[in-house]
Amino acid sequence: MRELGVKKIGHFMLKVGIYLTVILGMIVQLISPALALAAENPTQAVTGTLTIKNQDEQGSPLNGAKYEIQNESHQVVANSEISKDGQATVPNLPVGNYTVTEKQSVSGYTALEQTKNFSVTASGNVTLLFKSRASATLDSGSSSSTAAKPAAAKTPEAEPSATPDAKADTELPNIFTKVALKDGNDQPLGTEVDQQSAVKMEMTFTLPATSTPFPAGASFTTTLPKDQIAFPESGGGNFSGDVASYYFDATTGQLTIKLLKATSNGSWLVHIAASFKALTANDSLNQTLVFHTKDQDTKFPITFRSNAKPVVVYAHTTTPQSLNPTGIAGTAKFNLNGNETSKTDPTKWDSDPAKRSKNADMALTLTARGSGTDYLKSLTFSDSDLAKIKVSSAPVNILGGFSEELKPLVAGQDFHAVLSDDKRTVKIYLTGGFKKTTGYQVDYTATIDRSLDDTGKVGSALVEGYRYLTGSQSSDGYDYDSVTMRNSGVAITKSGD
Repeated sequence: MRELGVKKIGHFMLKVGIYLTVILGMIVQLISPALALAAENPTQAVTGTLTIKNQDEQGSPLNGAKYEIQNESHQVVANSEISKDGQATVPNLPVGNYTVTEKQSVSGYTALEQTKNFSVTASGNVTLLFKSRASATLDSGSSSSTAAKPAAAKTPEAEPSATPDAKADTELPNIFTKVALKDGNDQPLGTEVDQQSAVKMEMTFTLPATSTPFPAGASFTTTLPKDQIAFPESGGGNFSGDVASYYFDATTGQLTIKLLKATSNGSWLVHIAASFKALTANDSLNQTLVFHTKDQDTKFPITFRSNAKPVVVYAHTTTPQSLNPTGIAGTAKFNLNGNETSKTDPTKWDSDPAKRSKNADMALTLTARGSGTDYLKSLTFSDSDLAKIKVSSAPVNILGGFSEELKPLVAGQDFHAVLSDDKRTVKIYLTGGFKKTTGYQVDYTATIDRSLDDTGKVGSALVEGYRYLTGSQSSDGYDYDSVTMRNSGVAITKSGD
């Protein structure tokens, strides 16, 4: 019986062992794929992406800045340059603390903040914004700069000199060899510009070829056109290679190039980003930017665009009195924004009416407004009115005023005035048309013969002024003034009184 019991127990234990083996095998099979997957895909380090943006003070994106990223151990882990859309990305930065430094600013700008700190965490990515301000920036040119070789040793009796063969002058000759101007879009600057618009100056300074080096400390200074250009700030530094330095004074407009080493040749390129000034009433629309380059000045004639109203008409006097007047005397001003007559479709005077252009440069027309119609018969320019027409001219300023004293033009020589068939319009042809940045004043009289009107009619007499820049197209400048016309016993007043 005991044997039998032992056998049963042994058999039971054998079965239990088999069952355990099967269960353990299943567990291993279930666990093994997970272990294999873990072996194939070990735990990845958490990383983040840094986005660097650069904008000017108005929020416009800027390209060209270069950045260096260092970790907490001050090791450089990445470099980046913004080349598109004002931003650049630096991927795969491990979790940690970093410092990003702007190593090179955008040409023509200065970084408002040079360095920023940031951290990469498991939560996501980081974006940093760098702001830049337009400023004077200078860069070395493509030409090389060669420092003079040290002098050979001399005997103790000889007077010591670091560069015994260097020129003794401390002032360099004029080394300003070239200047180019661009607008805010890096396009060549046109001859017509707006107030306070951007202007960029690219200037080249080149030492003349010589076998005798110029000494360290020798310098050259030039004054930039500060009367027309507003410079943002002063600044200075060294050119590449530390052969020469620069300093720009925004107050005086003076730019100085100074040698740091005795040098026999060299060329440097200077970029300055600025803007045109806002003009005052005393400033002419015509300006000239003058740069004092070698041999002779380089001049850029420019014209500032004006938003002034082109025509202003005044019917300011009734003659001989304000009650039932017999005439109107006034002044009309034309071309106060300084435009120029079209060169492809100009106005043209000829003594033969059939050969004249349809349009004159200036026209004054009498018309009426109000309840009366018959009184139109009384509004005319007489032959004596035509003979009294006076025309004068002067340069105009940005506000549409005359910047110099008016000079009278000669009838029959500088201008020709003719009447329309109905005598309600005076046409004035200028010899050569409107001159650029020049305004014109016309003093006129107009006749009122009230005996021709129906005594029961009331209305306003209008004097209208038109400017034409072409010989065939419609006017592009207009204004009018008026007086109220009434019968005996009622005073005549200016419109708006």
